[in-house]
Amino acid sequence: MKKFYFPIYAKFILILLILSTAPLIIISFQTTRILQPALQTIYGEIHTKLVTNIATKIQSYFFSLSQLLPFIEEIISSYDISWENKQSILQSLLDVNKNIVSISILDDSGKEKVKIYNPDLLENPKLLNFAQDTNFNKIKNSNLKKLFGKIYTDNNIYKIDAFYKKEINKTKQFYILISLTLNPMFEEFKEQRVGRTGFINVIDAQHKTLIFTNAYDIKLSSSLLQHPILNEAVKSVSIGSKEFLHNKIQYIASYITVPEINWVILLCQEKNEAYKSSILLTQQIFRIIVLVLLISIIISFLIATGISKPILKLVSAAKTVALGNFNVTVEIKTYDELETLGETFNHMAKKLNEYAEIQLDKLIAEKTKTEAIIFSIHDGIILTNYNGDILLINNRAKEILGLKSGEPLENQNIFSLLDKKLQPVFETIIKEPNKYIELDLSTENFSRIYQTSAVPVTTLKGEKIGLVSILHDITLEKELDRLKDDFLHSITHDLRNPMTSIRGFIKFLSDGTAGELNEQQKKMLEIMDRASYRLLGMINDILDIAKLEAGKMELKIEPVDLVSLVKSVLEIAQPQYERKKINVKFITQKPQVYANVDGRLIERVYTNLLGNAIKFTPEEGTITIYLEETDEKIFSYVQDTGEGIPPEYINTIFEKFAQVKNKSKGGTGLGLTICKYVIEAHKGKIWAESELGKGAKFSFFIPKINVSNEQQKILLQNNSIKITTV
Repeated sequence: MKKFYFPIYAKFILILLILSTAPLIIISFQTTRILQPALQTIYGEIHTKLVTNIATKIQSYFFSLSQLLPFIEEIISSYDISWENKQSILQSLLDVNKNIVSISILDDSGKEKVKIYNPDLLENPKLLNFAQDTNFNKIKNSNLKKLFGKIYTDNNIYKIDAFYKKEINKTKQFYILISLTLNPMFEEFKEQRVGRTGFINVIDAQHKTLIFTNAYDIKLSSSLLQHPILNEAVKSVSIGSKEFLHNKIQYIASYITVPEINWVILLCQEKNEAYKSSILLTQQIFRIIVLVLLISIIISFLIATGISKPILKLVSAAKTVALGNFNVTVEIKTYDELETLGETFNHMAKKLNEYAEIQLDKLIAEKTKTEAIIFSIHDGIILTNYNGDILLINNRAKEILGLKSGEPLENQNIFSLLDKKLQPVFETIIKEPNKYIELDLSTENFSRIYQTSAVPVTTLKGEKIGLVSILHDITLEKELDRLKDDFLHSITHDLRNPMTSIRGFIKFLSDGTAGELNEQQKKMLEIMDRASYRLLGMINDILDIAKLEAGKMELKIEPVDLVSLVKSVLEIAQPQYERKKINVKFITQKPQVYANVDGRLIERVYTNLLGNAIKFTPEEGTITIYLEETDEKIFSYVQDTGEGIPPEYINTIFEKFAQVKNKSKGGTGLGLTICKYVIEAHKGKIWAESELGKGAKFSFFIPKINVSNEQQKILLQNNSIKITTV
């Protein structure tokens, strides 16, 4: 995972910006949160006062009429005043009240009997009959004392009729009709505006008609007649407000009802304009924040530069010191702790430079000693990394590998310098450290055999540096082994014929050819027969190994049923394992398993493995022989429940004369060696597995080879098997 890097320069700027702008943003947010509702409340109060003022004026308008009504009723009802004087008084009343268009007296049938009018407001007056008038019939047939009719226009004059019922007695009554003009009041309302988009609507809620509006958009005013806000206003008993949407524009409306005449006054204004001051306040605060932020960025940049620049200088100098250059200084003039830190760093670098010079002399001396030891040693030594690049090589290694001794080879790849014959050897020891490999560099005139291995080189902290490959000359040891083997093979070959003769004469004596024998003589001959048989077996084993190593053992490869072969071996060994009451199991998946092998030698492998298992398995133990056939190979193992093999003997148990210390049961130490040579002669592999106290398991596999029924000769050369058809 990649490490996240956040520069200190950016941290300084970020911290300073937060410190400088965070309080301002918080204060601005709180101020806006407090002022916005306050401003909205103020504008709501302005709207409320305006609609209240208009409602008051309408109520005052009609209240003045209600005050005149008793006076008019008294004049009309008076018997002491003649009709001429009554008309004069009423005419004077009209002259004083310019809002009254006419005053009429109606009889019970709705006919006008008397009509006093204002000539400026009414032209061509006539006595009318209101018998069919809805409002007249409504007040006549009900208990209502007064009733206002619907507003109408007459010659551009807005009028409204007010009907009043006056009872003379229980059976006789008359009606007063006062016609009023609303033009003076509406003229006053026209100037009542709020801002650019504010307007007033006066609506007759009973008749759903628009009485007055000063809106620029008449369609908007008309649409309010069907808007739910009108019903809310009618139902409301006090002043109210509401927001609504029209043509994607948000409006706020304040409303009030005049209950006497069932009129609704609506004051509407676009929300953006109504709350313009609040919006302007928010925008102004945002501009101030942006301005302060820009100023803070500039100041933060300057401060951060002043603080981080010396730190960056120290970082750069520290990297230089880390690369091994201690001759470095930094100049910091900040007159604070950073300057002190710079001086301390310069002092430290100076001391490190002095120490490095001392250590360099010591390292050169140590290197000289090490090279003297390495280059004087008789073995070849090569130090490489895990890629094969040479770090160090002595002259002896150059001489062994045939490289030029005077040419420097450090930092070159060893595989590019070696012969193709040697490359696989070094690839193996680099991939598998601590593994020993014999390297035969013999020529026609000289024999040269080396043992090579690689050992990992680590520091005291466990860090891996590379591998040290050692080339040790074992030519003398190999030659001594060869002489020893030749001597041993010669002796055993010379002993074979006499031993065969001895066994023949023992056979003649045992059969009584030379005369009858007593029991003691027969027992002695049996002991001599077993001892000679064992000695002859040892001689044959030594000679067979010699043949295998010399490549003189001829194998007869033919299809062999391994199941029958194993059963035959078990029958021969039956007296031995029954004597120790050992339980022997033979497990196979098929009744017949055929393989192209030398049956005689494979039988010997099973005989040796089974013999060892019987030898080291305690009484009433268990031996398991397993045989399995796959598409590619034949796999088998022999497992016992004996004491097991110590771990240090697992890798050497197949060597000649190898025996576990203090565990010898009278064997020669050649049986497993013969098994190894036989299995390898069939291109297979054999190995041992064991756990102390739980027995040993010897496993091997033989690959399937499709060959004809013919003889093959196995040649063992340099521990590799070559098959040539005879």
